[in-house]
Amino acid sequence: EPAFRNREGTIYGFFQERFGVTVVRVVERLQARAAPARVGAALGVPAGAPVLRIERTAYTYGDAPVETRVRYVNTARLAYLSQLGRR
Repeated sequence: EPAFRNREGTIYGFFQERFGVTVVRVVERLQARAAPARVGAALGVPAGAPVLRIERTAYTYGDAPVETRVRYVNTARLAYLSQLGRR
């Protein structure tokens, strides 16, 4: 959706402004995994190479989940940093 792609600010700010959904809690689970073939291809590593799998779920009031995403990171050349909130 163009409104999502062209948003200013965070995804959670967009949820609040556009849909009235307030994210009150975020949970991330990090786990070392062997890269599935499609992930290895996307990250430029062989299938089975160690990667970091990050699963994030955002919740609104009443502990209702409103967003889930899964990311994979090749930590051989990068580090994972999570920084939430404004500076």
